[in-house]
Amino acid sequence: MCKVLAQKYSPPNIQLLLTKATVLDPRYRGSMEDAEVLDDVMQQLLKELLDMKEQHRSREGTSIEESCSKAAGGNDEPPAAKG
Repeated sequence: MCKVLAQKYSPPNIQLLLTKATVLDPRYRGSMEDAEVLDDVMQQLLKELLDMKEQHRSREGTSIEESCSKAAGGNDEPPAAKG
């Protein structure tokens, strides 16, 4: 049984996934044997997050600058007459 589990969880891609899950777990307190591995995983997670954010922006077709510009400029149409 132990051999089966060792084989199942020993591939590098599985180890990376488990390390990412550990870092993202809110119960994780930041103690890991290999600080270099922790730093690498944190950098990979940050890169993935920024890549997802960029993909989201490109799907929307607007950048943050355009969104802020539109928000600051308000509505280009003149206000409707009251009454």
